[in-house]
Amino acid sequence: MSDSPPLRPFLKWAGGKRQLLPRILELAPSRIRTYCEPFIGGGAVFFALAGERRFARAVLGDVNAELIGCYTAVRDRPTEVIHLLGGWQNREDDYYRIREQQPAQLSPTERAARLIYLNRCGYNGLYRVNSEGVFNVPFGRYARVRICDPERLARARCARSS
Repeated sequence: MSDSPPLRPFLKWAGGKRQLLPRILELAPSRIRTYCEPFIGGGAVFFALAGERRFARAVLGDVNAELIGCYTAVRDRPTEVIHLLGGWQNREDDYYRIREQQPAQLSPTERAARLIYLNRCGYNGLYRVNSEGVFNVPFGRYARVRICDPERLARARCARSS
């Protein structure tokens, strides 16, 4: 058994399975050759199974390309994502400035940092786009927000996925 904290999601996500985890883990096989997650969202089930080393390999999917790009950047370049997030604060003017950035004009790590920031600081951790595909969730107005959790992001990289 390890003394390190359990693997946990670094994103909030509507429809997350965190509250259902005890029952899901109870029903899941003790060993899984390849874990396939077609709708990763915040990844509560993935991280819980990875923390228990129940699978040898994982394949993560989602219809949301920004989300998959975020997971890929955290897996491949966590230090860069952490560095970018470290300078951002939970302020309304910053939120709307970052929200207005065009993801297609950003590097993969910048896109990942942007998504994490908007997720942490936006209303209820929602991900919503309009008919033109533009992210349009309003500012969340939280008193305390942990935008960057370097340990959680670094440990998320260790959860084996492809």
